[in-house]
Amino acid sequence: GFLAVGETYDLTGHDVAMSRGMWEALPDKFRPLPGRGNIIVTSQRDYTITKAYREQGVRIALSTAQAKEMTTAAKLFFAGGQDLWYGARDHVDVLLINEIDSDVLIPQGVEGVLFPHLLDPTKLWPEFVRESEKRQTDDKAGFPVKFRRYIRQ
Repeated sequence: GFLAVGETYDLTGHDVAMSRGMWEALPDKFRPLPGRGNIIVTSQRDYTITKAYREQGVRIALSTAQAKEMTTAAKLFFAGGQDLWYGARDHVDVLLINEIDSDVLIPQGVEGVLFPHLLDPTKLWPEFVRESEKRQTDDKAGFPVKFRRYIRQ
């Protein structure tokens, strides 16, 4: 499995297990994410989605382990918040992380608080090592972005 943060990786044809919060934050026109399987991970046992979403193949999992069990694609990507990160830890072999260099996107005073493990995941998960890092400017937003890839040893 892969743990991806951001939308710069080509996930077409693969499954994406996302947190309920991420699913709900997506504008309706982007739900479900096109060209990939959509799995919503939630701890709410009574969480429901519309019949139309179910007919489009959107599935609900009560844990990251259950999401992994229900994947039908060659690769499963996890995307979401801190709870998903911690839950997915034992199910991933690769971490794909985008670091956006912008004060605009992070409210003042909370930098490093929301996801401190994103700054250096090897401090939290020593079994991962940085394999590569690439820097470029995001064409749409104009922000400098670092694309980092970590692999499990």
